[in-house]
Amino acid sequence: MIKTFFKIKSILTTAVLMMLCFMGAKSCSEDYFNGNDEAKIAQYEAMLRDNTIVDAFVQDEYTETTVAKAAKIYTYTYNYYIDEVEYSKEITNNVFPPKEVIQLYYSKSNPSLTAEDPKQGIKAESEIKIRRKKQTKL
Repeated sequence: MIKTFFKIKSILTTAVLMMLCFMGAKSCSEDYFNGNDEAKIAQYEAMLRDNTIVDAFVQDEYTETTVAKAAKIYTYTYNYYIDEVEYSKEITNNVFPPKEVIQLYYSKSNPSLTAEDPKQGIKAESEIKIRRKKQTKL
């Protein structure tokens, strides 16, 4: 009976460790393949250069999630119109917008691509590039 218990415990421990390793590898590979997309940086730069700004209307419904008993994150939807076409996006943020209307930058070539702060997007993508360079040197 005791041998069976330890055998099951060993199998479960191995399965949990394998799942953790898989999730870590998946996260790293997603960062590697999806992170620092030069096209993203170019889109952010084009948004700033073109100064394409639109008013987005925040919907009344939102989801509030408490993380680690101290922090809250909010998921909300906003709609915006470009050339009479409606677009809808979802944002997850640690601050719920105090206004019903927020200003977003959008891509002229693909209006469904938006950013609240393209400069921050460029900075984030550049930091991913720096981290990746450091990792490849190891």
